[in-house]
Amino acid sequence: MKGALIELKPAALIGVMPSIVIFQYNPAGLSRSITPANAPSETRSPPAAASDATGAAQGDDAPAGDEDIAVRPGDPRESFTLNLVIDAYDDLNQDNKLGLVTGIADRIAALEMLAYPNATLFEQALDAVGDAIGDALGVRRGEEPTKATVQLFYFGPGKIVPVVIKSMTVNEQQFHATTLYPIRAEVTVELDVLRESDLDAFDDGDDGIPVTIAKGCYIFTREQKSLLATIGGPIRLLDAALTAADPDLGDIL
Repeated sequence: MKGALIELKPAALIGVMPSIVIFQYNPAGLSRSITPANAPSETRSPPAAASDATGAAQGDDAPAGDEDIAVRPGDPRESFTLNLVIDAYDDLNQDNKLGLVTGIADRIAALEMLAYPNATLFEQALDAVGDAIGDALGVRRGEEPTKATVQLFYFGPGKIVPVVIKSMTVNEQQFHATTLYPIRAEVTVELDVLRESDLDAFDDGDDGIPVTIAKGCYIFTREQKSLLATIGGPIRLLDAALTAADPDLGDIL
């Protein structure tokens, strides 16, 4: 099973068109960072100075943001850092035509394009025609921000979450002797997980299916964690008790 980054592109007829970038090799390690939504760095602020009738400051002994410590405004923020290794050795050994000419340039390009605005050449051409007509009529349309697409990070059934690429570092290490296309590289990708509430910014009524899929994946992954956390301890405890009583009983679980 291979990990992947999946871009959910809106499609007029079928609602969504996935663009899948499958990892050539799964990363040997995966770094995860979890920051609670009520972490001090996000919610605490210096207490306002209050004075009594004598002018003495009140509340100086109370820690900053005490009223926020017990509040959970939402799900924690989570991020991933993964190191991907890409090489063209198999392509070169098997005389793969694309690999023989471009090495791993196509694989790197597929990753990099996830960080680019989602505008096809056809869409750009239509925009150019519209601008030309507007100029001829003396009408200028306002600049519209390019909308990001919904992307998913897939790493087995336990991790299917909507993400946004925070950064990508490409370390090209070896090159084709003739074309100078890279034939080996290490790519470090930093991903921020989009929470269910974050995905509302992607939904303007036109891209409902990608956002719905992304929210479903986020909820599935979150509830899977909740289920494992709930049943894991009791099952392990029961298994240990049954095994202690009779090793054959332990085999039931």
